[in-house]
Amino acid sequence: MSGLRAHDSIAQTSLQRNGWPQTACGRVLGCGEVLHEILECVSREGEHPKRNLLHAALVNKFFVNSSLDILWRTMHSLGPFLLLLPCHTITTGSARKILMTDTPATGSHTFTKYASRLRTLELDEKCPQSDVFPILSILRLARLQPDIPLFPRLEHISFPSPEITQLQAAYAELTTLCPVTKLEFLGLHTETSSFIQVLSLFHLSPHSLRDLKLHLPEPGRYFDMGSMQYLQNFDALRSLSITSRNRGFPIFDLMVWIARIEHLQNLHVDVRVYEDAPDFIHGTRSNALSIRLVRFCGPFSFIRATIPIFLDVTHRVKLELSGVESATEGNEIASFIPSLNHPDVYVTLNEPE
Repeated sequence: MSGLRAHDSIAQTSLQRNGWPQTACGRVLGCGEVLHEILECVSREGEHPKRNLLHAALVNKFFVNSSLDILWRTMHSLGPFLLLLPCHTITTGSARKILMTDTPATGSHTFTKYASRLRTLELDEKCPQSDVFPILSILRLARLQPDIPLFPRLEHISFPSPEITQLQAAYAELTTLCPVTKLEFLGLHTETSSFIQVLSLFHLSPHSLRDLKLHLPEPGRYFDMGSMQYLQNFDALRSLSITSRNRGFPIFDLMVWIARIEHLQNLHVDVRVYEDAPDFIHGTRSNALSIRLVRFCGPFSFIRATIPIFLDVTHRVKLELSGVESATEGNEIASFIPSLNHPDVYVTLNEPE
């Protein structure tokens, strides 16, 4: 709200300076909160909402700050920010830009003004050519940065692409020290070294992370503990979602880590692991203080072995069984659910895949 009050003050001062009448329209322009809500609506309407916001900023100075806040709030690359720094274009081969600076990016007033607006970074696999910088150039910039974040209000980083590229991993290096609370991998197909680099980056400063989503939809791709081991330092999570269609996914090893998370509030696990649970799972119990919802999707053998870990500390349980293999298993399910003795259990039987 402090930012909105600042907009109010600026707008009111400008109205008075320009002698605008205190009409209903004038009072709206002088109220930063109302003006911000109007521009939020503009940003969600029409075929080209960003273009509309840009036009609004160009035609009326009262719209500038709020419009720029919205336009730069969610970005798909860090290239536009880097273009605000001194660059040099090389034409050997394909034209590319090299960052030419020997000072931290936060020393640039223009860069800082726009970087402070970034809240969500959705790193697309393919960046426009204008956003592409040599990786060494990006890492050099990261090395120059002192112990203050480049993007001080960045809270959410998402990787929606099936593979994390080296350029995306390099951009992630620039987010070190940022107050990121939410990290998402939404459609990862390949366990690359770049993916491990990104996980290890957050592994070094895990305590600010509150929300982690890991979606691995490709059944033929195997993710082992070589990369998953870096998850085990994220001990401050409030929400965790893991989806994998690979039958060899190391979910039982991860369950030991998940059970240690004390402040976990929402847990979603969707796997297709049919092997019997190892012995250590049966004695594992959650350290969580109170979980609002546990949602497990998968074969009955997996659910039967793992749901007791969280049962005593969970308010609501949703179980989605991925097909019944036989009449015997159906009978086991019918007797297992009442044996949980939990007041709020919802069970769904899905068709065999």
